[in-house]
Amino acid sequence: MGILEIILIALGVVALISAVYGALRRFSRITWIGWQLLAAFGIMVAFGQIDLDGTGGFVLSLVGFTVAAAVPLVLEYFGRKLLVTNRILQPRTGEMVFDRIFGAVTAILASVSFFLVVGGFGIALTESMMGKTLLDAAVWTDFFKNYALDFFTVALLLIVIRAGCRFGLLNGLRALLVFILLAGGFFGSFLLATRVGFGISFSQWIGGLFSGLPRMLGAMIGAVIVTFLFTLVCFAVVMVLNKLMDMGIRKLRGVTAVGIVDSLLTGVLFGAIFLAVAVALYTGYSALSGFDLGSAMSGLLDSVGVDADLGGVEEFFSDITDSLVAFVRSSPLSRMIYDTNPLAALF
Repeated sequence: MGILEIILIALGVVALISAVYGALRRFSRITWIGWQLLAAFGIMVAFGQIDLDGTGGFVLSLVGFTVAAAVPLVLEYFGRKLLVTNRILQPRTGEMVFDRIFGAVTAILASVSFFLVVGGFGIALTESMMGKTLLDAAVWTDFFKNYALDFFTVALLLIVIRAGCRFGLLNGLRALLVFILLAGGFFGSFLLATRVGFGISFSQWIGGLFSGLPRMLGAMIGAVIVTFLFTLVCFAVVMVLNKLMDMGIRKLRGVTAVGIVDSLLTGVLFGAIFLAVAVALYTGYSALSGFDLGSAMSGLLDSVGVDADLGGVEEFFSDITDSLVAFVRSSPLSRMIYDTNPLAALF
């Protein structure tokens, strides 16, 4: 049994389980990420047909990734508002049947998309590193392999932007405020137990309960226990405040204008951070491809008076670097980022 047959059997089992889950969960309540990834793949392939050099290619590749990830999310937002959120009438029997049928199809698509994204990336990377074909199928070698890295990148960007939109700027500020309050509560409790009169007295009284220990050690244990007790009180107060803020944010996000702006700001921020990290990685690949390990290691060994033959190490490192560069350049948008990255000139 070949690798293709194993993959098909695994996909069949996963599809069957997903169909049952989707039918029970229903289309209106299940995630639509499978359809989103399908739409993202189509947009990504369309952008990949455009080949530009220089700064235009670099900008086009980033725009292509962003559009491919953002458009499906926008379509889902309006689709859910139309079919689910703003619905007034109760669904009829026929609609409920189709809801379950499309739920099964959607769940299957989500599972298959996950395997295509992760499996395609893994197989493409392995083939590049090994220098041979593992999956000998025309649909793979002639088409999907050429977009595996781009599809993986778009899928990650879509998930990151989606997470940012769901989290929201207001929730981010709330989480930051809660963290600051908890940290401040801990240090305040410590200062209260060790620097303030009644806190010191309380710590000494607690420490006095450990009569069998040296006085200094008992005082330290008392201070730790009092700090812990004061911190628990602060934690309880902060959690109540957090709950009140969460309720207020939910009401604010219930206002359409506020909810859209709040989600968009965080989604854009998360997406920008992801793209910045991606460009940094591509820049790292460029620097790695131009790095002469043999000369660097020889210079280092010569400086300490050691004479060694590094030919095998240099060749091994060169093969890995060449394989990584070939993999990075295996998909259209990734190739454009790598080839036209203005930061690569720094190396």
